[in-house]
Amino acid sequence: MVLLVCCGWTVLFCLSVQAYENLALHKSAWQSSTVLPFTADLAVDGRYTDLAWNGGQCAVSRGGQTAEWRVDLGGVRSIHHIVIQYIAGNEVWGCPSPGYYGENCSIECPQNCQDGYCDIVEGNCFRCAHQYIGPTCEDCPSGLYGSNCSQNCSVTCGDPGRCDIMTGHCNGGCQVGWTGAMCEKDCPEGLYGSNCRQNCSMTCGDPGKCDIMTGYCNGGCQVGWTGAMCDKGYH
Repeated sequence: MVLLVCCGWTVLFCLSVQAYENLALHKSAWQSSTVLPFTADLAVDGRYTDLAWNGGQCAVSRGGQTAEWRVDLGGVRSIHHIVIQYIAGNEVWGCPSPGYYGENCSIECPQNCQDGYCDIVEGNCFRCAHQYIGPTCEDCPSGLYGSNCSQNCSVTCGDPGRCDIMTGHCNGGCQVGWTGAMCEKDCPEGLYGSNCRQNCSMTCGDPGKCDIMTGYCNGGCQVGWTGAMCDKGYH
């Protein structure tokens, strides 16, 4: 009888694995068919000194070209490698607690890895939290923000191209003539200047209407006033 274990883990072999634990040991196991009394749990009982099909230490499936065997590791685990011994004696070696890597499972994964998981050998993150990028999920480079740091900060920010790495909101307000959290809006009518905080002159030829950047009046000045901003009276 041959038991074919079907699994999706990557098998990585190394010369020294004593620092890792057998994560499959005594865990719940299942197989698609069984030759009694050689049940699925025998593959993860830690015994493999007698690998004969009838030696009592191996799981055995019924006849057929293939068979399926599964083990429940009890949660998400960081797997270093898998050992499958003929006929059975299956072991899954890795760190017992998620969020750690290294030979002794003593190094914490980078803090910005999504869900705290990383490669068990190198420590590189599988994915990054929202606003981080790179193998170890560092802050977005200057001028970028958002998911995978894929969006550009606005060049109309008060400090051009500088913004919050999560929201994209501008640092230091907006340049002259712009407003909004991301400095994406022209000043509303009647306002101008930095962050649109200044009022257009009511002595403009068209009262309260002016250039959003300079504050210079549109349409000249009303009678009795002069100057680019119609701020000088004359008689």
